[in-house]
Amino acid sequence: METKYDAIFIIKNDDNIENIISTINYFVKENCIILKKEKIGLKRLAYEIKGEKQGYYYFINFKTLTNQDNIVNKIKENINTIHNVIKYQIIKNDEI
Repeated sequence: METKYDAIFIIKNDDNIENIISTINYFVKENCIILKKEKIGLKRLAYEIKGEKQGYYYFINFKTLTNQDNIVNKIKENINTIHNVIKYQIIKNDEI
């Protein structure tokens, strides 16, 4: 059974944004199929996060095919190793 997810990432604004996006895509593509990617761009944050007042927003819509909880947890563990990702959220997309 496949399950769809939406993920939004806020990345620290620096010269490595493309490399960080590639790393995020790699971690998601390891066990999932990416349906949509969108580089939203640099935005001012509503409040300071980890000392940053602005961040680069990146969105991914992806689907898992089996054992989705373990896959999402593995993605989260991998994303936590990227120190330039200052905040992210992955939510289940119940859209039919």
